[in-house]
Amino acid sequence: MGRKTGKETGWDAGMPIDNDTLREHVWEALNRIGHSIHGIREEGGRNFAGAGRNLKSKDKPIWHSKTEVDRYVADEMGIDTSVYENPTRNPFYNKVADEIKRLRNNGMIIDWAKTPKKRAGVGIWRLDKTRFEGWARKNAAKRIRDGDYYMDGYEATIKVRAMQGGFRTVLMDEYRKCALCGFKIRDYMVGAHIVPYYVMRERDPGNSMNPANGLLLCKLCDVAFEKGYIAVKENLEVAKHSNLAKNCSVPVKSWVANVAGEVRLRKGMEYSPDPEFLRKKIALIPQDILAGHDGI
Repeated sequence: MGRKTGKETGWDAGMPIDNDTLREHVWEALNRIGHSIHGIREEGGRNFAGAGRNLKSKDKPIWHSKTEVDRYVADEMGIDTSVYENPTRNPFYNKVADEIKRLRNNGMIIDWAKTPKKRAGVGIWRLDKTRFEGWARKNAAKRIRDGDYYMDGYEATIKVRAMQGGFRTVLMDEYRKCALCGFKIRDYMVGAHIVPYYVMRERDPGNSMNPANGLLLCKLCDVAFEKGYIAVKENLEVAKHSNLAKNCSVPVKSWVANVAGEVRLRKGMEYSPDPEFLRKKIALIPQDILAGHDGI
C-alpha cells in the first residue's frame, strides 16, 4: 500500500492551518541559533554560493535553510509532512514559503545569495533582528489598538516580546511620561503590567496585553511598583511604603518626593488604569510589605 496523500488524511489544500500561529513559528525558527554556511552545505550536499556582502558572516551560526524552518514549524504545529507525495503541492510548505517571502519583501530577512543583479535566492536566510523587532512591535501595537489583547506564551518568545513592545508603545502614546514621578526620558520608560503578565497569561489571557492593565513607569518606579513598595489604590491614589520616606539617601529622597499622590493621567486618554486590575495587584502584594503602607 502506497503512502497516504494529504487529501486522505484531511490535510488537503483547504486544510485548517492557522496563519497567525504558523507566522509566529516561522519567526521563532529564524530567530533561533542557526548554522554556519558550511554546516548548511554539509547537510544539503550542495555548494551554495553567497553574495559578497554576506561572506564575512558565513561562519556565524545565524543562517537558516528552508528545510530547517519547515521542520521546526511542522514540529511546533504537530503537522506530519510525510503524508505529502510532492512538497510543491504541500500547502504547509507553501504557506511557510509565503511567510518567508513576506518577510523578505519587507526587508526583515537577508538572502545568502541575493544581490541586486541576482534576484533569486537559494533558500538560505538570516533574520535582520534589529529591523524585525521594530516591525514586530509596530504590528503588535496596531493589534492592541484594534482591541486584541490576547497573549498566553512565555516571555522569551518573539511573539510575546513583540506584544510587550507594542504594549509599551501604546502606553508611551497614552502617558508620555512616568505615571508616578513624571520622569520623561523615553529610553528609561517601561510598559509595566499592573497585574503581572505571568499571572494574566494563566488567569486572564484575553486581557494579558490590555493597556488598562498597564502603567508607563520609569525604571525606578517600575521596580518599586512591582515589589509593592509603591501601590496604587482603586481610586488612583498612590501609597508609598514607609521605608521609602525613611531612606536618608539624597537621590532616593528626591525621587520619592516626585512620586505624586495619584496617578498622573492625561486628558483624553483611552486606557486609564482599570480599578479591578488595581485591586487584584494590591491583593498580590506580600503582607509584610503591605503592612508598611498607610490606608491600604
